Parts: sequence; structure tokens; C-alpha cells
Amino acid sequence: MEPSKWYVAYVRTRFENKVYERLRAKGIISYLPKKIELRQWHDRKKKIETPVFPSYLFISLNGAEDLIKLYNVPGFIRLITTDGEPDTLSAEQVELIKKLARRDFAVSHKSFIIGEAVTVTSGLLKGVKGVLVGDRGDGKLAVKISSVNSYIIASVSVGYLRNIGSESRATLKERLV
Repeated sequence: MEPSKWYVAYVRTRFENKVYERLRAKGIISYLPKKIELRQWHDRKKKIETPVFPSYLFISLNGAEDLIKLYNVPGFIRLITTDGEPDTLSAEQVELIKKLARRDFAVSHKSFIIGEAVTVTSGLLKGVKGVLVGDRGDGKLAVKISSVNSYIIASVSVGYLRNIGSESRATLKERLV
């Protein structure tokens, strides 16, 4: 069963994988979104997995017992909070992060304007709304995950995008700023 509420954990830099594995070993449900990057050394190139959000992972806690286990994990620093309350993400937001971490779509967006509010009409991200944020020959959909203060950028085929009406555009831009 997928948890309904997720917390954002801040962990020691470059310890994301270790903390993730330690949490799983303790029975705490956690998610570490990863991406493949091509890294170059002086003598070779290699594809490696790196965290999408460096120093952050997402966890689901089942009561005070899990919270005690969490604070005893080496590398865990703290939960991200606002006004003393832990920030949470809904299951839908975490599912969106999972979808975006698994996929990348790409094609040209000649009929769209940078800054325009759009929605995805087909494919894995169907129904997701965002703002076009790049002109490198492909449509860019930005989805702000407010608890992490980051944007997730996905390349989406122009055929999968539709303009949102002008009254929705201002509201969406305000939410994403």
C-alpha cells in the first residue's frame, strides 16, 4: 500500500544512498529519486546514478517508533520543516516525482511561447500542468515541488502539450513562482 503522506528528509551530502539503504533495513518506507548522468574523468566516461535532489530523500513514517529509528540513522540530519511543522508531500506529488525520474520526452515546441502555461494531454504525465521554461528546441514543463524548493524539468513532445486559458495562466504562474 502506497503511503498517503511523505516527509522530506535532509541528509548528509553524498550519503543519500547509504541513508536510503539504512532506512529500508530498519523497515522505514523511503524513496530516493535517481537520474543517470554521464561523468567524465581524464581517462574515461561513465554513466552513474545520482540523486535528483542532492541531500534529500522522501520518507513515510508510521508513528513515533519510526521517528526514533529515523533519528538514529547515521547520515540523517533533520526533517525539513516550516514554522516548526514537518513539510509533507502527498502521494500524488511523490508519484509525479517517480514518473519524472523514470522518463524524459523530447521534441520541438515551435508553436509555444516561453512563460506560457501548459498542460500535458497524453502520455505518462497526462494532466500535469506547468509553465514552459526553455527554448532549446524542445518543450519544457516545470513542476514546482514546494517542500524541496526545486523545479523538476521534463522534456515533453509538442504533440503532448496544450495551452491553458489566459485566466488559468496567471493563477498557475503564481503557484509556480
